[in-house]
Amino acid sequence: MNERAELERQARVTVAAIEEAADGRRWALAGALALHAYEVGGPVTEVTVVALEPLAPPLPPGATTDDTDCLWTPDGGLPVRWTTRDNHYATLWWRSLQDVAGEPPVVGALALLALLLVRRDQAEGVIGLLAEGVVDADEARAFVLEHLGPFALDTLNDLLLHAEWELMKRRHTRGGDVH
Repeated sequence: MNERAELERQARVTVAAIEEAADGRRWALAGALALHAYEVGGPVTEVTVVALEPLAPPLPPGATTDDTDCLWTPDGGLPVRWTTRDNHYATLWWRSLQDVAGEPPVVGALALLALLLVRRDQAEGVIGLLAEGVVDADEARAFVLEHLGPFALDTLNDLLLHAEWELMKRRHTRGGDVH
């Protein structure tokens, strides 16, 4: 089985396990698997789920929890991080679940970009969303400023420079314009 087919199989198993664990709670994908939904691929080492409510007992087998996250790996699936936030990002979590599309549900592109900025280890995903044109730079700036504040906006502006650099490299490699 090739890598893509194996990832798709693991994703199906994982999403089924998430749906079962959610037990009717509202949730959406918001990490590497969500990036794949926007065709901004990369390695998937964990499936991030955003939700407003924590999982209720009984938790999935092998699950560990802390104040905001529940971690588990379904049999034959990918590691899952079920994330709920009751801290200063609560409005972002609420907003993320207002603009959900697809099956399985995936947060909107602007919310995904902001959630990736919060993680701080997801710069490649942010750059991919910008460089691939999934997210408009001005809309991203406004969304980030509203939901994360001026310090996150500085980080976004740095990543926008990287996205522009990626586009310039592609133009040079392809010998023409990239739209």
